[in-house]
Order: sequence, then C-alpha cells, then structure tokens
Amino acid sequence: MPAQSLEDQFLDTMIAGDAGIGLPIESPEPGTCSWIFTELCAWREGATNRPLWISGSSGCGKSVMSSLILREKNHWIPSKEENGGKMVVAGSFCDRNLNRQTPVWILRTLLYDIFSKNRNLIHTNDLDFWHESGIPEHPIPNLDAFESMESLAKLLGRVANQPSVSEVFLVVDGVYQQTQDAIGLYDLISQVSKHAGSNALPRWILSTRPNNFDRLMRNVRKIDLFEKNRGDMSIVARSRMKNFQRLNPTMSESFVNDVAEILTQRAEGLFLWLTLALKSLGAGTIWDIHSVKEKLQSIPYDVKAIYGGVFENIDRKMQKLLLWVHVAGRPLKISEVLVMWALLDGATSIEEIENKSPSPDTVCRFLESDLKALLALHSDGSIHFAHPSVKDFAQQLFSIPDKGDEPKRMSISKPHTQIAEACLAYLCLDEIRRLDVPEPPVREDGMIDTVKRERDVEQYLGGHCFLEYSIKFLGFHLGENEKNGGDNDGGKMDEFFGGKSQALQQWVRGYDFLVRCARDTGSANSLSLLFISARLNLTSLAEQFISTGSALASLVNIPGMKAIAEGASSLSLVRAQLIDLPDANGWRALHIAADSEAEKVVAWLLRNGAAVDSETIEFLRPGRTALHFAASKTSHTAVRIVRELLDKGANPGLPTMFGGNTPLHCAVQGGSVDMITTLLHHNTRHDPVDPNVPNYYGMTALHKAASIPGWEAVVEVLLANGGDPEQVSSLDKVAVFRGVKDATVVSTLKAMASAKPGAIWESAANTFRGVATNQTALHMAVRAKGTEETVRRLLNWYAERRKTVDSRDSMGYTPLHAAAEGDSCRTHIKLLVDSGLVDVNAQGSDGRTPLILYVRRLGQQQSRDLGDLVSLKQTMDDLLHSGAAADTKDKDGMSAIDYAKQAGPTWAAEKLLNAAVLPHPASLSSGLDSASQPQAESLWGVMGRTKMLLKSFSWW
Repeated sequence: MPAQSLEDQFLDTMIAGDAGIGLPIESPEPGTCSWIFTELCAWREGATNRPLWISGSSGCGKSVMSSLILREKNHWIPSKEENGGKMVVAGSFCDRNLNRQTPVWILRTLLYDIFSKNRNLIHTNDLDFWHESGIPEHPIPNLDAFESMESLAKLLGRVANQPSVSEVFLVVDGVYQQTQDAIGLYDLISQVSKHAGSNALPRWILSTRPNNFDRLMRNVRKIDLFEKNRGDMSIVARSRMKNFQRLNPTMSESFVNDVAEILTQRAEGLFLWLTLALKSLGAGTIWDIHSVKEKLQSIPYDVKAIYGGVFENIDRKMQKLLLWVHVAGRPLKISEVLVMWALLDGATSIEEIENKSPSPDTVCRFLESDLKALLALHSDGSIHFAHPSVKDFAQQLFSIPDKGDEPKRMSISKPHTQIAEACLAYLCLDEIRRLDVPEPPVREDGMIDTVKRERDVEQYLGGHCFLEYSIKFLGFHLGENEKNGGDNDGGKMDEFFGGKSQALQQWVRGYDFLVRCARDTGSANSLSLLFISARLNLTSLAEQFISTGSALASLVNIPGMKAIAEGASSLSLVRAQLIDLPDANGWRALHIAADSEAEKVVAWLLRNGAAVDSETIEFLRPGRTALHFAASKTSHTAVRIVRELLDKGANPGLPTMFGGNTPLHCAVQGGSVDMITTLLHHNTRHDPVDPNVPNYYGMTALHKAASIPGWEAVVEVLLANGGDPEQVSSLDKVAVFRGVKDATVVSTLKAMASAKPGAIWESAANTFRGVATNQTALHMAVRAKGTEETVRRLLNWYAERRKTVDSRDSMGYTPLHAAAEGDSCRTHIKLLVDSGLVDVNAQGSDGRTPLILYVRRLGQQQSRDLGDLVSLKQTMDDLLHSGAAADTKDKDGMSAIDYAKQAGPTWAAEKLLNAAVLPHPASLSSGLDSASQPQAESLWGVMGRTKMLLKSFSWW
C-alpha cells in the first residue's frame, strides 16, 4: 500500500478517519425553499459579524435547508464575485454524527470540509499541527493541536486571511437545543473571530433548534423556519397529491386541491409530519374526501405517536435493534448487529455465529421497508436514527411513569444488559481468548509510534468484526446497567471476572492497547485493572484487583510486590497502599474515579482507605484532588460525589499547585449552581468555603463567573453567599502586556531555581500581584459578550447598598471605561449609564474618559465589530445624554473631539462638535494666564454630575 501523502495524513487526522457526515440529506421539493436565497443575499449585505440563525423545531427541515445552502451556493454567491478571490463555503452536520456535537468537533468538521476541497491551503510546515519525526520530509501530526479549540480557531483564522481567499462562509447544522449549546456556539464564533481579525471575519450560518442564541448574540439575523415553511407546505402537498392522481385517475382536481389544503393546515410548518401523513395516505386504497379527512384526523400531530404505531407493528428483533441503536456507545454496524443476535441466540464459536446469522441483505430490506421511518443505513454499513426526532421517541420508551395506573415502560438497563452479555460472550470465545495482544509500540522518546500502532491494530482486530466494540464498550454497558438499576450477575459475568479468567486478562491488555495507550505513552499501568474500574464505575473489577492474590501478582509490577501478593494474610497490610499508588501520569484511582463521575467506585475507594485529599503529581497540572475533579462537573452524580468526599473529610480550600484554584473555582468554571451551593453550604471539619479567596492570579470565584456568558445564576448564588463585587483581582494581565514592569520580577525569577515547587508559584504570583491590580467583577463582566444579565445583577447589588460604581483598575479605569473597551460596549454602556451609578466623566491615569475610549475605538478598523451605524450613534448619544463631556482632554492634550477629527468617523466628529459648551466664567477674564484657568465644562458634563447627584438623593 503506498504511503499516505502529508495532505492525506493531515485530513485523516483532522476527521479521525471518519469523513462521512452521517445520513444522506434529501433535496427539497422542486419549487420550494427558493426564498432562502433572497434571505441570504440580504444577510450578506449586512455586517460581517452578524450570524444568520435558522431556528426551527424538530421536523421543520433545517438539515434540508442547510444542505441546500451548501449545494446551491451559486444562487446566493454570484460566480463573478469570486474574481477577487475564492469564496470558501463549508458545512458541519453535527446531529448526524453524535461524536461531532462539541465545538471542537464542529471546527474539525468545518476545517476538513474546507481543506478537502482546497488542498492547496494545507501547510505541512505549520508548527502547531506537525511534530518533527527525525526525517525532515516526514513530520508527524501533533494530535494535541487537533483537540485544542485555540489551535483550531487559529488555523481557521489563518485560512480566512489567506490572500487567495476573499470570504469564508460556515454552515453549522445540529440540534443544539439547550442554552449550554448556544453558549458553546457563541464561544466558538468568538474564538474564531478573535484569530481571524476584523478584516477577514468568517460569515456564520447556524441551523439549530430554538436555544436562546439571539440572547447571547443580539445582532443575529433570525429566520423562524416554522413560519417560513408554511408557504412551501402547499406546494409539497399538492405535488404529492398530483402523484397519487396519476396512479388513480378517478381523483378529481377539486379533490386533490381539497386534500392538499387539509394537509397544509394540519402540518403547521412541520415537513416531517407532512411526509409521514402522505406515506400513510399512500398506503390506503379508498379515496374520498370524508375517509381522507377521517384518516388525517386519526394521525396524531405528535410525530412520536406516529413512531409508536410503527414500533408496535415491527418484529421484536427489530424493536430490539432500535433500542440498541439508542444506547450503543457509537453507531453499530450491520456486521456487529448480526454477531450480537447470534451470540444472544446461543452461538459459542465463530463458526456458529456465521451459521446462525441472517444475511446482511435481510437486515437491509427491513431497514428499507418496515423500519424506514425509524432507522437508516449509512454507506459505511452503520445504522442511525432516520431523524433526530426518533431519538426523542426512543428516549420516551424508557421514561418511568410516576403513577401506578399508567402503562409500564421498559427499563433502559435492559438493552445495556443485552449488549453487555453479547460483549462478554464474544470475549469468552476460544478464538478470541487465544489472540495475541500486541505490545504498545513505544518510540525511544516515550511517545507512541502511531504508524506502527495503526498496523498493529489492523492486524489484531483482523476479521473479528465485534472485537473492537466489545473491548471498548463492555465497561460502558456494564456501568450504565449498574447505574440504571440493572443486574450484572450471571454465568458469563462470573466466568469473565473469575480470578484466573484468561478472557479478563485479554480484555485488560486489549483495553490498554486500544484505549489507554492510543497516544502520548505506551507504558501499561501497573494498576491497570483498578484504574479501569475507576473509569467504568465497576466495583466488581476493583474488588477483583484488590482481593485476589494471583491478580495482584500478575498486574502489580513493583519489586517485591509479587511475594506480598501471594500471601493472602499480607494483602490487608498493603490494601490501602495499593489503592493510593499513582499511575505513570501521577493520577491515583480516586482521581480517575472522580473525574469519570464513577460514584460507586469513589465510595468503594474511600471505604477501603483511599486518601481523600491525595494530590496529582503530574508535571503539567499538579496538586489537584478528587474534589477538584468532581467539582468541575455539572451532573447530579458529581454533586453526590462532592458530598461524599466532603463527608469523608475532603478539604474544600486546597489550592492547585500552579494556578492556586480551589474546588469552588473549578465549580464556577463548570457552571452548576447545585455544585456551588453544595460547596458553600456543606458542613465539614475544615473552615467554611470563602467565596472571596483568590487563586494565584488574584481571581476569585466571582471574577471567573462574571466573565462567562450566561453565568448570571452562578453570580447570583455567589453574591447571596458573601461574594464581594468590589474585591479586586491581583493580576491585570492587560496592564502587564501594556508594558508595566517591576524590578522585583527579575529578582524573583532568579531566586526561583533554588525554591521548592510550591514556593516558586506562590512567590511568582505574589510578585505579579504587585505589578498590576484592581479588576473588579463588574470590570470583567462588561469586557465580555453575553453578560448583560450578570451586569444587571451586579448593578442591583450596588443599588441595593446605595453605592456608586467608582472602583478603578490599575490603569485608573472604571467599569464604564472597561465597557467602552469591551466586546459588547453598546449594551453594557447603556446599562451602566442608565443605572445612574457611574461617573461618565471619570478619567483614567492617562486622563482618558469613557467617551474618549469609545471614540478611539470608532476610529479603528475593527469599529464595525461594535455594531451597525444606528447602534454606534445611539451609544454615543447614550454617553452624551448622560453627561459625557466631549471636550475633556487626556494627558496627551487630546479630547474626544480631537480624536474624532483625527481618525473619524466623520459623523462622530460632527455629533461631538454639536455638543454645546458652556465656558467657565473665569475663562472670560482677559488678564489671567490661560494655564491657570479652570477647564471649561461642557453642558453635558454639568448634566451628568447633576444626574448622579439626583440619583444619590433618590436613595434616601
């Protein structure tokens, strides 16, 4: 086989070997959806930082629309426009592939689409994405970069700035119906915009379910697909009825029109319902208007009810298949399903599996007929839901009713049990147990030889089509079964987890080879089985490891440990020590269990003597405890784990070694109000959690929360529990980068070599605390996008305490200054000036007022990022009407008027010049030195101070 080119290797790594976008997407009915091209052309005329958001519920045809936009780009991007450079259009269909729903995978999919069509844009000398291999012409991909949002965003930014590229359009299609999904999309766009720069911003087209995205990005252009579809419904209904008329010529034209009208009204914008209703009509033989009306009335508008009717009428084996597709760890392939059916039917060898399995064509026929509404077959042989709404229906099958008189639903543990049993049976086959598991191919530098590993994996898996799934996902299904109250007991379980089980040892080695040793290092861990149990939440594995002498002897690779392990009486002496031994990366089993939200194993480890406050000792991020890991999660399971750790004496105040972050800092990053409340209120033997404790960068939990879009509920709970909005951060990185220096920095760095690790970071942090200070939570909130609600709540805190917002950062800037420099200056400036709590004419240490900063931004190239012309003018009016003085000069002797004259825009200079100025009476004296005269104060300045004074009176 010829060696892959570097471009092919790059593309394959970018998409992780899976270039499909999921199921094929049908084209719209001829004559429909043309209105979208008019919308696209109008949108293109607007600001480049304004995304287009196509919003619609399940079944509205969002994916069809997204596919049409990509396929017919010439309808909204005339080819003559490409004369100035290539128009790059790429798409990501994330709800068609469950592995691609995270922001990182959206970027990877988009970049793959771009580079596969424009291979000349791939640079194999990009140091971010390539490592040297020792052979100059054969670098190897840097896998870390492909997992980094920052690196991927930078790469996309570089593409947008290529001289050969005139514009980039990115289509993202997916379910994304939660607010957290909207925040992820917003962060993705922000990251890419930051690296692309204002002159090469990619244009975004988002197609999702309703998720409040317009609340985060207020300048978004929204299309309500539910409403827009209504015009196309009549076209589709009439077209399909005309097809029926051709098959049944006795249908009159009026009958066709009447039925089409009924269908249009009943569909109410949902193409999916219309499709299912037409399919139901097509299966009928009686065609009169009364029977059609009756039939359509019997079809529920809820598509889940339609799916229910289909589900009840299919073979039980096919029902089982639908449930397997729902709970599987990844999309199942037909070949794997055939093996599972045979194993559950009692096959005990590879030969019996082949004899008991139906032909793949049989399954294909079912998928194309009885199951077509529910399941679909991908070109690579994998089985998927036919539509995202089928997943919602499948989930409904497992809902547990609250009332005893309601029909009993099936337990979700049942399909997990069935798949786990199939995996166990497969791993216990003689042919599988006799396979040799390759040793991880480790290079001299300790890294995995990825090329050799790929060859070894291919050889190991061979023709055993169910081996890879069994090894990777057995633990997942066993864990999900236990979590949902299922029973993992049984003959195969006992056989597999027996003390001398060859199948178990094969699985452990196979798991290490396929999963744990996929990158970075190939050294198998001495506590592999214990750590796997921590990952999979299987206490049975942990018990097997810790209580069986032969297991310890075979797995523990520490000098002298084998002799200890062989003496059962000695095991109790080393039990706790074994549990707390770190792996090669410096993690203990308790850390892995907490990070994996393995609740049962966390409790088991604590019962068996695990040190609750043990810290990681890895090189990059040392000093994290299990509480740090669990607190960073957001699930109810994680909250229970945190309570368990606190009950066992975990210290909630321990900082990490490098950053000094406490578990509360980690919880704020996760955004779970329940988690934060648990940490703040839980009684322990340690001091209560103080929300105002800073990390080594001077950031409190409130500082972190205030700067994250959509985190207003977190801010609220921190304020309610004593969080201080006026506490300042101890490190203002902006000021550091502006050139603030301190001689102690050099002396501190020289002394660091002789210090202990913990002292090094504390000393460095203390040094930088003295360099630049004074960012409050409000400073940080107004510098970020999507934090309007947080700003309102912080302002309410000041208003309730009758405080003015007069805190200043190390540049002497107030929060109003910060808002003028922030990403959402328009909305934040209005909130601040409308509150009446700020001094609009406050001057920083450079003499600049918020108005001066705003005018300077207007004169910069990125001013279009601030909004359209109407909003830019409105923001200036907000400042002027609140009393901002246009003629106040900074330390360079420049006023807002001067900056507007110097760099524009023209309208700003005119507006500022029109602001009337009242000269100070003393300035009229002719005999005095002008330098001694008080500066004239504008009429707006007088109004502003009066407004603040009146506001203060209103408090009393």
